[in-house]
Amino acid sequence: MIVVIPTAREICLDFLDHLIAYGAEFLIIDDTPGSIRINHPQFHVYNWNDRKNIMGEFMEAIPKGNGACAMVHAETWASI
Repeated sequence: MIVVIPTAREICLDFLDHLIAYGAEFLIIDDTPGSIRINHPQFHVYNWNDRKNIMGEFMEAIPKGNGACAMVHAETWASI
């Protein structure tokens, strides 16, 4: 199993325990200025510019700064 984590700000291994134990491999597409660092054999961090080499024509599947997270966050809080 491969898990892609796009535009992550922080990786919290505690939340991923079950997937780590299952043996999943994690690909992190880092859109920060290189601030994502993780020392774990199942995690691989790629910078934003690597996404074209990795995803080819599908690179638009991981947008940068489109506001989607902010909209989901606002809708979540509005429903509480």
